[in-house]
Amino acid sequence: MQLKKFDLIYFFVIVVIIAGIIIRTKLLFLNPSYWYDTCSLASNLDKNFFDFFKPLENMQVAPPLFMVMSKLICSIFPIENDIFYKDFVVRLFPFFCGILSLPLISVLTEKMFGNKYLTLICTFLLCFNPTAIYYSIEFKQYSCELLFAIILLLIFYMIDIKSISNKKLLIYSLIISLSIWFSIPALFIVFTGLLYIFAKMIKDKIFDKKKFLILFLPLFLNLLIFVFCFYIPVHQKYYAGMEWFWDNEYPSFFTSDNFFELFSHKVRNLVNLYRYIEFWPFMVLNFALIIYSKQIKNLYFILLPVFLIVCASALHQYPFENRLILFLLPLFLIFLSQIALFIPKNIVCSIFTVCILSLLIFKNMNIDISKYVMIKSYVRDSFIQLCELNPKLENIIGENLIYKYYSNQKPKIHDYMYGYFDKSPFAKNIENITEPGEYWLYAPYGHKIYQKDMKNYLEHSSRIKSIQYYEIKKERNSFIARLVIE
Repeated sequence: MQLKKFDLIYFFVIVVIIAGIIIRTKLLFLNPSYWYDTCSLASNLDKNFFDFFKPLENMQVAPPLFMVMSKLICSIFPIENDIFYKDFVVRLFPFFCGILSLPLISVLTEKMFGNKYLTLICTFLLCFNPTAIYYSIEFKQYSCELLFAIILLLIFYMIDIKSISNKKLLIYSLIISLSIWFSIPALFIVFTGLLYIFAKMIKDKIFDKKKFLILFLPLFLNLLIFVFCFYIPVHQKYYAGMEWFWDNEYPSFFTSDNFFELFSHKVRNLVNLYRYIEFWPFMVLNFALIIYSKQIKNLYFILLPVFLIVCASALHQYPFENRLILFLLPLFLIFLSQIALFIPKNIVCSIFTVCILSLLIFKNMNIDISKYVMIKSYVRDSFIQLCELNPKLENIIGENLIYKYYSNQKPKIHDYMYGYFDKSPFAKNIENITEPGEYWLYAPYGHKIYQKDMKNYLEHSSRIKSIQYYEIKKERNSFIARLVIE
C-alpha cells in the first residue's frame, strides 16, 4: 500500500527520533571520563536528599530535584567502588532527559505550526545537534533544562482558559510549579507563558476567579518558597565568584559593545550553523518568514524567552553561554526552520526531503562516536594510574573534588588545584605534616602555570627529601608525584 505524503513524513519523524536515540545510547555506552567540573558536581551526590535544597559545595549550582533524581537512581543502582559503572549510572538521568526531549520536540512543533515538514526538520536538527547529544550523557542539568523547556511550552500551548477543566488546570499548575525545581531557567519560560495567558484573559475579557486562583496561586506560593529557601542562599554564597568568572575568565555577559559578536558566536556554536551562513541575514530572513506566515503567537513564545535571557545577561544575572542556554535550543531551531513552512505539500517534495535527510542521517551515524565528546578528559584514567602506584591509597595529597568522587573519601591533605597555584596554604599543609614518610601528590587537573609553580615549590621545599614524578597519560598539565617528606 502506497503511503500518503504526510504518512511518509510522519513515519520518517519516527525514524529520525530512533536514530537520535541510538546515537545517544552509543555515546552513553562509550562512557567517557568525567572532567573537573562534572566531578565537582557529582561529588555532591554523597549528601542527603534535603541538602540538595541548600547551596552545594565546590562552586556548583544545580536544581534540587535534578540532584534528587540523580541520587535516587544511584540508590537504585548502587555504584559501590566500580568507577566505570559509577560514571555510567550517574549520567543516566541526564540521558533519560535527553532521550525524552526528542519525541516531545516533534509534538511541540506540530502543536505550534501544524506543519510536518517543520516538525521533521526541527526534530532532525535536535536529534543530531552536537551540544544536545553531548549533554545528554554529561552529569550536568542542561539536558534536564532542555526537556522542561519543551514540556512547559507544550503545557502553555495546551492551556485554553475558556474550555480547560479545573482538574486539568490544577495538574498543569503543579507541573509548572515543579519545573523550576528541576530547571532554574524554566523561570524564563514560565514568565513567558503566564504573561501570555494573563494578557489573553484581559484581551478576551475572560476572568474566572476560580481558574485564576487554581493556575496562579500554587505558582506564586511555590515561587516564594523557591526564592527565599533556595535562590537567595545560593545567590548570596556564589554570585560574586560566578560573576567574576563569567565576566573575566569566560565572558558571557552582554554589553552595548559586544552584543552582536557575542550573540552570533554563542548561538552559531549552539545551533551548529555552518560557517558560510551569514548569521544576521539568516536571522532576519527567518524573522521575515514567520511574520509573513502570520505566526504571531509562535513568534512571541520563541522570542520573549530569548529577550529575557539577553536582559538577564546584560544585568549580570545569567551568563549567555552555550550550555547554559541549551534550554533555548528548541526555540532557536524552530525559529531557524521557517523555510519549511514554504515547502510545497506534494509527494515529490516529501520524497526529496526524506532522501536528503536520509543521507544526512547516514553521515551522522557513521561519525566516530568519540567526536561527540565535547570536553575530553582522562581524569578517570589518572585515578586508575594512582591506584596502580599506590593500591592502598595511603597518604594522598590531592585535588579534593576528583579524588573524592572516584575514591569516595577525602585525601589526607587536599588542595584546590584548578586555578593558579597558591603557595601559602599548600606550603602550610606540607609544613604541618607531623608524620614523615612517603606521600603521593595527586594533581590530575590544572593549568600549565599551576603545574610549573607547584613543581618549583616542591623542588625547593626543605621538608621534601626526594621527588619522583609520574606523568599522567593523555591528561595535559597534570602529574602524580611520590614525595618523601622528612
